[in-house]
Amino acid sequence: MATNSFEQVREAIYCKMYGGQWDDALYWCEKLMSLRVTTAEDVVCYCLCLLFSKQYNLLLSYMERNGLVSCHRLFRLWAAKCLLALRRYADVVQLFDGQCTPTAISLPNVRTSDFDGYGDQWKVDSGLLLALGKAHEELNARDQAAEAYRQCLFINPFCAEAFGLLLDHHLLSVKEMCQVVRLIFAQKAVKSRSRSPSPYSNNDVNALGSSSVGSAAASANSCEIAETVYKLKLGQLNESDLTGPLSPLRHGFHFQLITAKRLYSQGKYREALKITNDMLIRDEYRKDCYLLHINLLTSLSMVISWYAVACYYYCTEKYEEAKKFFCKSIGISSHHDFVWIGYGHSFSAANEHDQAMLCYCRAWTMYCLCNNLKLAEKIMLDALALSPDDPYALQEIGVLTFKQGSYEAARDYLNKALEKITAGRSIASLSAVWKPLLNNLGHVYRKLKLYDEAIKFHEDALLLVPDDPSSFTSIGFIFMLKNQFSDAVEWLHRALSLKQDDTLATSLLSRAMDAWGWVLEPATVFQEKQLSLADLRRSMMELRDHPTANSSISDMASDLSIDTCTGHDVIYPPIRCLRFPDAMSDD
Repeated sequence: MATNSFEQVREAIYCKMYGGQWDDALYWCEKLMSLRVTTAEDVVCYCLCLLFSKQYNLLLSYMERNGLVSCHRLFRLWAAKCLLALRRYADVVQLFDGQCTPTAISLPNVRTSDFDGYGDQWKVDSGLLLALGKAHEELNARDQAAEAYRQCLFINPFCAEAFGLLLDHHLLSVKEMCQVVRLIFAQKAVKSRSRSPSPYSNNDVNALGSSSVGSAAASANSCEIAETVYKLKLGQLNESDLTGPLSPLRHGFHFQLITAKRLYSQGKYREALKITNDMLIRDEYRKDCYLLHINLLTSLSMVISWYAVACYYYCTEKYEEAKKFFCKSIGISSHHDFVWIGYGHSFSAANEHDQAMLCYCRAWTMYCLCNNLKLAEKIMLDALALSPDDPYALQEIGVLTFKQGSYEAARDYLNKALEKITAGRSIASLSAVWKPLLNNLGHVYRKLKLYDEAIKFHEDALLLVPDDPSSFTSIGFIFMLKNQFSDAVEWLHRALSLKQDDTLATSLLSRAMDAWGWVLEPATVFQEKQLSLADLRRSMMELRDHPTANSSISDMASDLSIDTCTGHDVIYPPIRCLRFPDAMSDD
């Protein structure tokens, strides 16, 4: 009779656990265990109830008191989960230093071997490696974290969390991730997985994989699904590659999200926003989509919730409030680079450049107003190594090489970026966000004295943004360099009609008018100026270039102020009587 009663209590516990009623299940687990009829199954249920009800200290105390952590890797996994939740990351790493002693258990009627079936069924070995990787990552041991996640994937190819952490936290480059996926699903790797050496020194955890690795190889169909999903996320497969039984994947959430991210990286914000809108209409609680959706909304005008609030305050120019909420996001998780970038933007907008520099360096980028081109080049090259085909990275490294005077290299980088975004399409079909790239190419070709090509790129920029005064000014300046002053005057007049307070266009127009007048009536103009040799020398000194404080690394259109003078009080002599200074003439 008593035995039947115990079984009824156990059945009630199972029902509560399956229904997610962890507090009720925990209550009856405690009552059952106090009757001293504990089985291995009862211990597992009790520990699970404590874990899912987030009573981490109580679970750790119970396992330590009964020698469970020292006796079996299943309890070592649960201890690691508790320590991670309590942010005791160094203690997680120490868990893997000691050896498991099966005789350490102190529970009556329970043997260590009774838990072996749970360890095999629940893929405990891969879970241990995942926990170890998280701990190493929190301790900024990125190489060890990457190795732990990689070993986790080799043991259990279906551990999508390890794959996501490797990719999203940039622990491995895309090329390295592709290699890992190829090795995981190669037949030779599947067969040798059980012989793969463990990164641990203790005998028990050296057995990571000894009991379950051999059975970790799923069926061929299951492995094909996992391989396809991973390759989709890495961008190795397109919609046309999904055929046969796998074709419905193209309508799934993750494939739609990957498509939206690709459109976002190409600057097609409205197309990407349409996809994210449809996704959120179907399921408004998919947090993976909200990050991209918020960025798209910001471009067109968790961490994620506070990040969204911070973005709102940033867009409304309330930078102190924005900094507070970005800081709150970082307090929740410091591994999201977009939060650090937003935090840096808020400092930058408030002219707090030192703090902005710290934030950008933490996010592996930099703040260009500090003008540390060597550091910028190192960071941009790292970004380019992670994503060699990213047009944004190619454009930024192109601008950096331009600022360093390497115009040939800048041309190569910027042309490659243009090839990536056009992909056989016409320039007119591009988004307006690529206007700076075309203007940048115009500046590079101007420096190379390829004036006709430079004009063509500035005209292409006008196709994307027809009312951009900087493009008109750039074309006018090039016509001045070609000594075609009537054309220069026409283009500079157009620039001033769009922006009447443009001091640069005004200065250039003044010189073009003087030069044009001297070409028509050289004697009269020269007599009116009555310039002496001392006047010429003084004018040359006053025409020296000065970089502007707000020139942008993303758009060299404003760089014309570096190539020309900006003064208003200088009386300009005829152009053919005075050569441009080096910075202005491009000589």
